[in-house]
Amino acid sequence: MSDFWKTIVVKVEPRDREFRIGIQPETKVEDVLEAVVETCEEEGISLRQWGQSKIGNPNINLVVMRKSLQNTILPPQITFGELLPELEDDELFQVDAQGQVG
Repeated sequence: MSDFWKTIVVKVEPRDREFRIGIQPETKVEDVLEAVVETCEEEGISLRQWGQSKIGNPNINLVVMRKSLQNTILPPQITFGELLPELEDDELFQVDAQGQVG
């Protein structure tokens, strides 16, 4: 029996591998993003540098996209339990970079 509510799969392009992450309904999107960024840093991969070279601008935001909903960018403060339609087990997400607006 798992200690997690659901498991998600997070693709990270510059890492060339996926993360499998166990989450709870109250887990925030920003918590998952922070964990992914930290693990990539430990592996010698800078997602900030990757994002800057991808966008061509030093002012970027790293975002989490829900792949099942046509690459919908998720707000950082939302919890996975709040997502509609309801989160599927092993649902696919992707970390991406976007230019800051404003």
